[in-house]
Amino acid sequence: MKLLFIFLLAFGIFTCGSDDKSEDNPTSPLATDMVSTQPDTPTVTMNDPVDDLMDESSGIESIGQAQFTGDNNYNVSGSAEIFYDTSADSYSLVLSNFNSDNGPRLEVYLATDDNATSFKSLGDLKSTNGTMRYDFSSSDFDSSNTHVLIWCSAFSQNFGTAVLPFQ
Repeated sequence: MKLLFIFLLAFGIFTCGSDDKSEDNPTSPLATDMVSTQPDTPTVTMNDPVDDLMDESSGIESIGQAQFTGDNNYNVSGSAEIFYDTSADSYSLVLSNFNSDNGPRLEVYLATDDNATSFKSLGDLKSTNGTMRYDFSSSDFDSSNTHVLIWCSAFSQNFGTAVLPFQ
């Protein structure tokens, strides 16, 4: 038993003191199993162009725009603008120059107030920075939902609000 303990101790010292560090050796099997502890928050590259929403001759008009402010000690900035497409009878929410603190399960809500008393979720926040577009149908639009929220659904916490003055 003592011999086994000494062998394991010597093996542990030998392998821990090795110059072959798996982080520095990309072919090491340990390097491929490593998990990053840093949150991954890439800037979103739009698949749908945002510029096509700015062309008023296409029957698309802006119906409200506002700037984000952070809530509950979170940093959120940028603008939110809602566009109405008359030909498709649909809406698009565009977050521009957007930046937000990271958090678990962040979603984008259209709500009646900053407490999300009544709301429509447009889905997960695509990124904590960049320009993003969320399309939704006219049946999902309610003019009483004047607040765009960055909402942490994991903890029912508002990260930031933009209050839209509908035109």
